[in-house]
Amino acid sequence: MVERREQHHALREHEKRGLRGDLFGFVLLMASLLAIAWQHFGMNRTFVIEPGDSHTVWVENDSGEGGNSIVSLSDVDGLRMDCQIRTAISFPHCNLLIGLGDPIDTGVDLSGFSSLYLELSQESTIRDSVRVSLNHFFRDAEQPENALPFKAHQSVFNASDQRVGYELQLADFYVPDWWVYANNLPAKASTSDLSNVHHLVFSPGDMADERRTSITLHRAEFRGKWLT
Repeated sequence: MVERREQHHALREHEKRGLRGDLFGFVLLMASLLAIAWQHFGMNRTFVIEPGDSHTVWVENDSGEGGNSIVSLSDVDGLRMDCQIRTAISFPHCNLLIGLGDPIDTGVDLSGFSSLYLELSQESTIRDSVRVSLNHFFRDAEQPENALPFKAHQSVFNASDQRVGYELQLADFYVPDWWVYANNLPAKASTSDLSNVHHLVFSPGDMADERRTSITLHRAEFRGKWLT
């Protein structure tokens, strides 16, 4: 009789340990699922640019380099740059610039973001493309001798004439050849740096053909995680 009670007691203790183990496993599973959900949804960070917000927006043409391209800016349905590319110089251009900092002469650290989501459209009288640039400005102590005050980072893609969303990975932005050539710096000075970006810039493709082209930005959003 005593032996049977001991066996029964041992069986109950075994069942209790099993229940505690199952409960611990369930809690661990739920904690893991919550951590995954937080990583996916709760840790998101964004930096949004939309028409009508407080960012300073302007356009520029190639007149400073001796060109005669014509550019204008409107905000009827987004930020729209209309540009008439003329071939008075070898590399004619127009740019739509958005100041990221507040005030305008300050920069934003984008090193914690992973992508740039854009909603935009482009129209052109010939086949064209969109160049997106992020201009990192050197701080005084970092300024290389005889170099431009900023380092350009660029991504190029073909855009639709309809409003479409595009997501560009910031890791794919590169320092363009013209910047490397213009500054004649060692290789290590030409690597990517997005820790003090002043401007987000949109430009037509870099071919020199005469054309009428427009770029309309509806929304820009830098995306990343608070912890990686």
